[in-house]
Amino acid sequence: MTRVDLDALDDVVDADLAAADRTVAEVRRRTEGRLRAEAERWREFATGPDAAPEWRRVVERVGTGELCWYDLAAGELWADEDVAAARAASMATRQAAALPDDLDEEPADSPLRRD
Repeated sequence: MTRVDLDALDDVVDADLAAADRTVAEVRRRTEGRLRAEAERWREFATGPDAAPEWRRVVERVGTGELCWYDLAAGELWADEDVAAARAASMATRQAAALPDDLDEEPADSPLRRD
C-alpha cells in the first residue's frame, strides 16, 4: 500500500469511529431519561405500602449509598443478594401486582434488555 492509500484508509477508520461515538452518545441520551423514570418507579415501589419486607434492606442500602435506584433500574443489581431476595419475595407473595410490568423485564426492543 502506498502512503496515499494508508492515509485514505485512516480517514475511513476515523469517520467510522466518529459515527460509532455518535451512535453510542445517542443511545445513552435516549435511555438516560427512561432509566431515571424507572429508577423513580422502583424507589416508589420499594418504599410503598405494597412492597415485601425484604425491600427494607434494599432501601437501607440505597440510603447509605451502597446501592442506587438508577443501577437497579438498569438491571445492574439483579444478582445482588438483597435485591434478588426482595424481587423473589414480591413475586412469591403476589405483591408484584403493584410492580409495573415493564419494570420486571425490558421491552424486546430495549437496548437494555438482558436475555
